[in-house]
Amino acid sequence: MNFKGKMREKSGITLISLVVTIVVLLILAAVSISMLSGENGIIAKAKNAKEKSEISDEKEIVEISAVSASGRDKWGKITEENLANELTKNIGTRDKDYTLIQEGESFIVTYIESNRSYTVDENGNIGEVVKREGLKAGDYINYIPDENTTGYTTDKLTEEITGSTKNTSTITQDQQYAKDGTGMTWQILRIYADGSIDLMGSPTSQTIWLSGANGYNNGVTIINDICEELYSNEKLKAKARNINYEDIIYWLTDMGEEVRDTYLYYTGGPNYGHTQTYTENRSYPNLYAQEIGAKIDSGVDGLLPGIDQETGNDKGLSISQEGKAEGYSRANKTLTVTNTFWKLDLNETNVGKIYSMLCREEEYWIASRYARCEKEYVFFGIWCVEEEKLNSRSLFYSNSVKNNLDDSVRPIIRLKPDVQIENCIGENTIDNMHKIKY
Repeated sequence: MNFKGKMREKSGITLISLVVTIVVLLILAAVSISMLSGENGIIAKAKNAKEKSEISDEKEIVEISAVSASGRDKWGKITEENLANELTKNIGTRDKDYTLIQEGESFIVTYIESNRSYTVDENGNIGEVVKREGLKAGDYINYIPDENTTGYTTDKLTEEITGSTKNTSTITQDQQYAKDGTGMTWQILRIYADGSIDLMGSPTSQTIWLSGANGYNNGVTIINDICEELYSNEKLKAKARNINYEDIIYWLTDMGEEVRDTYLYYTGGPNYGHTQTYTENRSYPNLYAQEIGAKIDSGVDGLLPGIDQETGNDKGLSISQEGKAEGYSRANKTLTVTNTFWKLDLNETNVGKIYSMLCREEEYWIASRYARCEKEYVFFGIWCVEEEKLNSRSLFYSNSVKNNLDDSVRPIIRLKPDVQIENCIGENTIDNMHKIKY
């Protein structure tokens, strides 16, 4: 009996130990599985580490390509052609191994296999694509520029600079929007792939006068400078400028492009991008000699160098770039001008729904120049928006006649990708804006 009892006792202990062992093994298995496959498990960490390594390698390849592309241009500018050539060397075939598109001043490189995208800005800086969820063009945002109490003073608006004697008052900063409907509002004009956002303010309450050759020579610089001084924000690293031609052209629909390409100011005249040569009325603002497309036989009495009559300027200023020049000259024999003017109705057909932002009761300058070819004269001027149209302000004629004209400025600032924005709750309106986290 004692022997049998002891055997039963030993058997009981063995079964309990077995159960305990199984339970412990199950717990250890669960812990091991969790460590392997959980959100913070070994497999997930290994996968994340692999992904980070791949992203680092992809970025490095894009950066090397951007540096090499910059070195191919004597001005250090990254062009689409040069960047594509370098990416093809380092990644593979375009549209098979990677895609490349240009958006504003930046390029977007996408690896087809990994489906990861990177941005390359004009300075060659590499970033990742950032999505701005819940934001769209036309939305109001509570941007607040740095306070400016001195304004843009009249000593910067003299006749020698603007060509006009009518700028007799300091240009002051418009106050931000108030509930009574007064003040400047800011809306999203464009969202970039890297998360940058262009905001456009409403037209200013004061106007700027420009006139003659110096109004043409300095107009783009002046209206950009006014916006920068009055509507920038140092903390956000947001430098203001005036709206320009490219800001509007970005939104052109197929119909809008057709209007541009077929527009004629007069029957038989040159349409956009084509030239006309003048043997009479050969005067031109001196900045025009620095612009792409100019073909000038020579300056009066040979004081200014001639420009190749076959090719003209092909590396000069674009119509929106700032430059420095004073006065005007007269071509010795011929003045050949590339027509850059056309007129556009700013409606949904031509520019999409963005038209409602562009069309205002106030008229305003567009910080871009144009040359309008007519039968007997060339009209040199600065673009504007008036009466819901992209239109003209002709300041200087090639027979040396000048006009004295005024318009508001309209500032644009760019928010960097790291600027945080708190989306409004409910419908975005002028009284329920998205808020920048300063």
